[in-house]
Amino acid sequence: MKKGKRFGKSQVALAVMVVALAAAVWLNMRYSGVISDTEADTSSKYLGQAEYVNATVDGEKKEESDYFATLRKDRDSARDDALDIIDETLDRKDLSEEERAAALEKSAQLAQAADKEGRIETVLKAKGFEKVVAVIGENDINVIVGKDKLDTAQTAQIQDAVVTQTDFSVNDIKIITIDK
Repeated sequence: MKKGKRFGKSQVALAVMVVALAAAVWLNMRYSGVISDTEADTSSKYLGQAEYVNATVDGEKKEESDYFATLRKDRDSARDDALDIIDETLDRKDLSEEERAAALEKSAQLAQAADKEGRIETVLKAKGFEKVVAVIGENDINVIVGKDKLDTAQTAQIQDAVVTQTDFSVNDIKIITIDK
């Protein structure tokens, strides 16, 4: 019998892609809020687990923290819908090169906006803002913060984080405080 290679180039490439996919899924779950440090221990949820219908103090706290998770989910869902439309556009056969380039450019802009939003939120969380969501628009950025009021130093911290992570000026930043 002829001894051959155990692993060819295609098997190695497939293994690398599977590992990359697993890492991407884990990172997505980790940073989208599906897995958190506090839920990873004993309070993790199980499929089909019952929840009490009666509102309690603990339930109210959970509801308040879910507000920002819902904001992130809605923002990401809107972005995914836009990317789906772009993908459908790119799949059309009658698309001109200019239209294809414009669709690819819009897709890249959406990806850059998502990256910048994530970096802004990470920086602000590191500066002590527990509840924060950044939403980049065409000409401005909204930063939603879970505080009743902000002092001048906190406002400056938010503006500094946005200006250093994006190309927006201070005039383009809208800070919205929500006590949730």
